[in-house]
This record gives sequence, structure tokens and C-alpha cells, in this order.
Amino acid sequence: MRILASILVASGLFAVLVTGIQLYSQYRADLAILELRLNDAQSTFVRALEDAVWRLDNNLTIHTLEGVQQLPYVAYVWLETVDGAIHRQGEEVHSPYIEVYQYPLSHRFDDPPALPIPLGVLRVGVDRRPILDSLKNQAILTLALQILKTVIVSALILWILYRLLFRRLSHLQQTAKALTADDLHTPFMPETNPVDRFDELDDLCTVLDDMRLRLKAGIEGIREAQERERLLIERDSLTQLMNSKTGLAQAQTQLSIAEQKGEHLVLVAVAVKAFKPVIESLGVQYAELMIVYVAELLKKLFAEDAILARCADNQFFVTLRINGTDIEQIRTLMEKMRGDLSQPIYLHGHSIDTNCYAGIAISPGDGRDAHTLYKHALSAVYSAHAQRHRSRYLFFDPLKYETTTRRLKLTALISSAQFLEEFELHYQPIVDAKDKKLVGCEALARWCSDELGQIPPPEFIEVAEEIGLIAGLGELILQKACLQAAHWRTLAPNMIISVNVSPLQIVDAHFQQIVENALALSGLPACALKLEVTEQLMLHDEEPLMEKLRYLQSLGVRLAIDDFGSGYASLNYLCGYPFELLKIDQSFVRHMLSEPGRETLVRTIVQLAHSLGLEVVAEGVESNELSVLLTEMGCDLLQGYCFSRPLPPQTFTDQMLGGDSGCGTQVYSVGI
Repeated sequence: MRILASILVASGLFAVLVTGIQLYSQYRADLAILELRLNDAQSTFVRALEDAVWRLDNNLTIHTLEGVQQLPYVAYVWLETVDGAIHRQGEEVHSPYIEVYQYPLSHRFDDPPALPIPLGVLRVGVDRRPILDSLKNQAILTLALQILKTVIVSALILWILYRLLFRRLSHLQQTAKALTADDLHTPFMPETNPVDRFDELDDLCTVLDDMRLRLKAGIEGIREAQERERLLIERDSLTQLMNSKTGLAQAQTQLSIAEQKGEHLVLVAVAVKAFKPVIESLGVQYAELMIVYVAELLKKLFAEDAILARCADNQFFVTLRINGTDIEQIRTLMEKMRGDLSQPIYLHGHSIDTNCYAGIAISPGDGRDAHTLYKHALSAVYSAHAQRHRSRYLFFDPLKYETTTRRLKLTALISSAQFLEEFELHYQPIVDAKDKKLVGCEALARWCSDELGQIPPPEFIEVAEEIGLIAGLGELILQKACLQAAHWRTLAPNMIISVNVSPLQIVDAHFQQIVENALALSGLPACALKLEVTEQLMLHDEEPLMEKLRYLQSLGVRLAIDDFGSGYASLNYLCGYPFELLKIDQSFVRHMLSEPGRETLVRTIVQLAHSLGLEVVAEGVESNELSVLLTEMGCDLLQGYCFSRPLPPQTFTDQMLGGDSGCGTQVYSVGI
């Protein structure tokens, strides 16, 4: 419509301009004709009037004036003679359209020539309205014809434009409006008539279709990339199973459904313990093939509506909903899974045992959200693997979970600097069995954690051994003990220190250097240091151990076997290793009075040790009756609550070494 309006306005303006030019030209032509006729009238009638007036012929004068008044466009004729006579033809009208022409009248003498004699004035009133009315009518007719022509031409132009342009543009508009990211199939190029020519609009449609196809390809590429990204985010690339995040989200949804229906959600965590050994022995390729095999087996084993996810390199979990009466069904399913997964698999000629373990957590007792169930199921997996459970699967046990959680906290705390601030040594006296004089003490490691409270030494020592920090911890204990002993030797010059060390410390390649550094740092003589080792040392390679122990003995360090009778020691070890002292385990000593068999065993150990030339220390002496009995048996040294509890360094100094204590040669024993 805007194009039509533009065409009409432009055509109208053009028609008005052309008509105006034509009318103006016609107007000028009519005026020229009028001037020409007036000139003709002047040459014809003016001469005749001059003759009539000169002859005083009124009839001829009036007749001539009537002839002038009959001329075209003459409205009136007015003649005034010099004697004042006035002759009129037509009514005199005052109008802007009437123009008055004056012609002076005179008589001329031809022979002899003389001045003309004035006769009067002829006034002719010319009315131009007929000319203007004619122009007006002509203008109306011309404009009507121009408008009709404009309308016809505009309609023809519009039809041509619609045929060649508007219809195509409308198709382009509709096609563009219909295009969406999901629908890019409609082409811009319409179904062309075979007789139509290929024009610029076809070029435009071709370009737009090329753009549409590129846009379609780009969107498809973006969607494929988004789908790949979604799969990478939500799926495991190796097994195409859900990953941990997606699986737990789905499990949370299943848990909500189970709660609404009064059902239980079972989460089974599966760990493929052979994953790392297979990588180390056969390579990543075989380990991945094994994981794919386990994933396919789990898919077949569990129902299609179960949620199966790979949550770590060697871990999966499965969730399924059960009724409260279907608990035994889980056991049956787990037995089937154990049987299937315990079968070796063959990968390119290699027989591989997957060594899978599983843990089961069931809502709501084991957790009310998916993350808690998963955490508890993993705890059960670790327990099953740690116990090497025959069934290779365990249900979640809250007590074991608390133990595992505490162990993880201990691991984190021992690895932190806070442990060094909270760790300290206490010292328990050792006395001579005969005169009960103080001859030494055993330093015991103590740890009072701000978070966990008082932690028994066997507990945190075991954790330190597991995480590989026992060597550093043992070195710290050895240095602190030697420094304390060197200080006490200024009060008791014959003080001898005995240090209990872990077997893992001794097998360390730098153990001898650690001992030498502690002695050099503290200034303690080697003869004042005694190292105590447990019977677990006998489980390690004998020859390298013998070399280290003999080297330490050559330095002057004394060696003792600790907790004798509770482990793996044999008479052969007692004879072969360079021990100088034997400590009887307190589990035998504490129950001697109530169990006669233990008294006999302790007596035999004392006699055996003496026969081998070893001194005997009895630890765990908590009453005078035990002290008397052990002295009668021939024990050389006694240690226990009967004499003193372990004391902080300053308290030990004040109570055991202060004033006239009557101490003889003192033995300073450091135990872990």
C-alpha cells in the first residue's frame, strides 16, 4: 500500500505539474489571440469610428460601436467625444477580470498634412472570465484524464510488481517467519514456473537458501556438540553409563518415589580392585576392557529400571527400589553377582580376575538421601575388601563406618602441622627389681587432639605406619628423647636411654643415619641409648636387618626385644639377633596372679632369657604382689603403675630426679 500511495502521489504531482504547464501555455495563447483580435479591431473599427464621429453621423457611430461590442471577450464599449457626448454599448462592470483598453480618436488631414484633430476616446472593456472558465474546465478535464491514466498505470504497475516482486517477497516473508531453530527445512526459492525468467529475486532466494543451509548445518553442529558435551557431563565416555553426578541425581529422584510408595531404595556400590594391578601389569587398554566387561555384566544382572552409574575409575553403583519384604531378594541378587564377577575373564589371551567387592546401603535406615547412601555403601565396600570377606560383599554397618571415619580423620590430622603441636612425650619410671631404686624410664608418645580428644598410641602409630609417616614421626620421637636424656644426664650422669622403634623405621634405608644424627644433635653418648624393637621385625628379610643391628651395636647402642611372647619371635631369633635385653609383654604379667599358667610361662621366659645372657624387664606391674613375685622369679627390672604412671618431662624431673632421690644408675627407656 505504501508503494501504491507513493506511485499515486508521484503520478498526481506529475499530472498537476504537466496540467499546470499546459493550462498556462493555453492561457498565454488565448491572451495572445485576444491581443491579436484587439489589434485587428483597432485597425478596423477605430478608423470607422473616427470617420463617423468626424461626419457627426450618430447612426454610423452607434452601428460601429455595436460591431465592436460584438467582438469576443468585449464586455462593453464606451465612447466619449471632445464635446462631451458619450455613447455606450453594453453595461459597464467593475470586476478584477475586466481589463479596460483606451484608444484615442482623431481626424488626420492628408493634404495638406496638418496636426490631427482630437475627436474623443474609445474605451473597450475586455472580460477575461471566459478565458479563465475555459481554462478551468480544461483543467478539470485534464486532471480527470490524468487521474484516470494514473490509476490505470498504477494498477498496471502494481499488477506487474505483484506478479514479479510482491508475491515473491510475501513468500520470502512467510518463509522467514516460519523458520525456527527446529524447522529450517522450508526453502526460500518457490516452485518456479518453467516459463519464468531467472531474475535478481531468484539470486536473492538462492543466497538466502545457502544461508539457511549453512545456518541449519551450524545449528546441527552446535546441537551435536551440545549433545556430546551433555554426554561428557552426564555419561561416562568409556561405558556410556551415567557418571556419578547424574547417577546420584537420578538416585535421589528414585529415593523420593520410593518414600512416596513406602518402598526402600537399595544402593549397591561395586569396586573393581583389579583395576590398578591390571594397569600396572598389562596396561590401560586391558583395564578399560575389563571395566567395560564388568559394566555389561551389571547391565544384564540388574533390571532395566535400575540406575547404573560409573562413579570412579574402578567403581560403579546400582540403585533399585524394593518392598520391605524383598530384602532376601537382595542377598540372592548379590550372590548371583558374586558368582558372575568371581569368574575370570579372558582378554586377548590373558586370564584376569576382576577381584570385585560390593557394599550395600538401604534407605531409610542407612541414609535418607542418595549421597549418604552412596557414602555408606562405599564404606561397606572398603570393609569387605579390608576383611577379604568370603562373600565379597557386606551390608553397611554403622559401627564399622564410625571406625573408618575416625581413621580417615586421624590420617588427615597426622598429616597436618597441628599434630606436631599437640604431640608430646610422657615418661614412666623403670626400677631395679631388688632394691626398687630408679634405674630408668620409658617415654610414651601421647596425643591429645583438640578434635578427637585423647588418642591411644597404638591407634595413631598404626595409622602413621599405613600412610608412610612413621619414619618421620619416629625420627622426631628419637630426637626429642635423646635431647631430654642428654639434659637429664647432667643430673644423673649414668642415665641410659632406651628407644622403642617401629620395624618400618629399621627397614628404612636411612635408619642408621637417623640414629647417628639424633646422637650428634643431642650430644648423648651411644652407650646411653637403648633401642627396643617388637617381634614383628622378624617378618622382614633377616640379612639386611642383621647388618643394621650389628652396625648400631658397633656404635655402642644397646638393643632389646620388646613385647616378647605376643608376636612372632622364636628361640632361633633370640640366638641370632644381637639383643641384650628382653621385655616380657604386659599381657602375661598382669594376669599371673589369676592364671597360674601365665605365672609358669613368665617364669620359663625369665629362666630362658638368663640362660641366653639377656636382662629381663617385666612391664605392666600394677601391684606389690606382682612386684614381689617377679622379684622372686629373678626379673632384673620392673615397670608399671605400681611405681608411677607416665609423667610429663618437668613432673618427672621434679619427682624422680629432684633432691636426694637415692637413684642409682638410671636407664631411660623411650617407648612408642
